[in-house]
Amino acid sequence: MSYQINNKNKKISLILFFCLVVALAMVRVHLVRADESAAKTDLIWQKERLEAEITQARQDYNQSLEEYRNKERVYDIAYDQYASLKTLATLEDLVVKTKAVAVSRDQVLMNYFELLKLNLFASEGVELSVKNQYLNLIEDKIGLLKKHHERLQEKNSQSEVQESLEDFAEISDLEKISQQVLALLAISRLQRVYDLAIPLKKDIDSFRDLEELSALSALVRASEETDKTLGQAKSNLKLLWEKAEKTNSLETIYRNLTTELNPVYINLSQSLTYLGELLKL
Repeated sequence: MSYQINNKNKKISLILFFCLVVALAMVRVHLVRADESAAKTDLIWQKERLEAEITQARQDYNQSLEEYRNKERVYDIAYDQYASLKTLATLEDLVVKTKAVAVSRDQVLMNYFELLKLNLFASEGVELSVKNQYLNLIEDKIGLLKKHHERLQEKNSQSEVQESLEDFAEISDLEKISQQVLALLAISRLQRVYDLAIPLKKDIDSFRDLEELSALSALVRASEETDKTLGQAKSNLKLLWEKAEKTNSLETIYRNLTTELNPVYINLSQSLTYLGELLKL
């Protein structure tokens, strides 16, 4: 009797152990799923916040650009008046207007590079090391512009304002960095389209039965032609990225953006057309 009780207890223990293992496994599955769900939710929120920041940065840039243009027109009037009258009053007015337009210029450039930084940060087609390199360059220029902006606001005399204008000229490569980043963003958008097209093509292929494919020669040819154009896009993107890595090449790409990007654009445009047709077959 005692033996039977012990044996029964063992069976109960084994059952409880098994149930506990299953329960722990289920908890782990739920935790993993919860973690994955939380990660996806965080990613969505991060993207939404980033999009909101980009929208706000664009508004700030547009507003500051409009203010700069208005101050520039006022400066032109003050300059013409001084050139015509050559009085102390018109000279003083010109100094005030010069300072105002210079302060506004600093602000619009800071806002512009902030917008550029956010767009580069949000881009998904740029290699991480390259992205970080240019993000650091942009941060450096924003820092220099902020320092100049703060110092300029404290200047009042003609000589001080003139000195500040000369200091601004020493903040080098603003246009160069802008062109480089804009070229990177343009290439990255095409890279992103390609990166999304590849899994889409694989998904389409996976839905097709091999026997069905072999029986429908038109479908086979369409699939092969799509692979061909995607392959050409990959090769042209590779050449473009290799060129972008060379010294001063990004500025050249930016200045000839349509010509440089056109081969990849044509390949991707044709590929997307083919993918659309495959989905309908």
